[in-house]
Amino acid sequence: MTRKFVYSLACFGLLSFAAVSEASDIIGIRVKLGYHFTNSFELKNGNGGSMQGPDIGVDFPMFKFPSIQIYASPSVMLGGKLSHGGDIDGQIYRFMISARQTLTKEGIFGAVGAGVAHSQSRGKNEFRSQNGFLTNITLGVPLKFNFLGITPNFEGSYYFSSQDQFRGFTIGLSASF
Repeated sequence: MTRKFVYSLACFGLLSFAAVSEASDIIGIRVKLGYHFTNSFELKNGNGGSMQGPDIGVDFPMFKFPSIQIYASPSVMLGGKLSHGGDIDGQIYRFMISARQTLTKEGIFGAVGAGVAHSQSRGKNEFRSQNGFLTNITLGVPLKFNFLGITPNFEGSYYFSSQDQFRGFTIGLSASF
């Protein structure tokens, strides 16, 4: 990893831990589980490939304003874990700061985020590890049932970045605790 990436990650981490300790009275940790598909990107051998696999994340509340909530949002995408075959094996680690707002009285919400990411090849070492900045946009809707007092949400996210392997979309479920 480059020094600039490590420095950026450390600054984001310190800021979020300071804010989480300051905002410890806010309840609302969100757990996200989805399936992620990357855009096609260049491999070491010059061919193209893409990753797909489970995407696991947690949103830790930092600040709560009257109409918007700010979260520290680490996540990991485990490419190639659920299938063998044409997709590439590797991980994408993300640390983002995200803002979430409820858009309608039915609970439909939108979120935007910005942060840093690191990708790492696994197995045949098919692609070069990358560090970079990324942003995302999310749209979600609460599902019409409760499970043990928890109402899950269906959500979709798209990630934007100058690095091809960080671009892609996730479809999944989230729930607040």
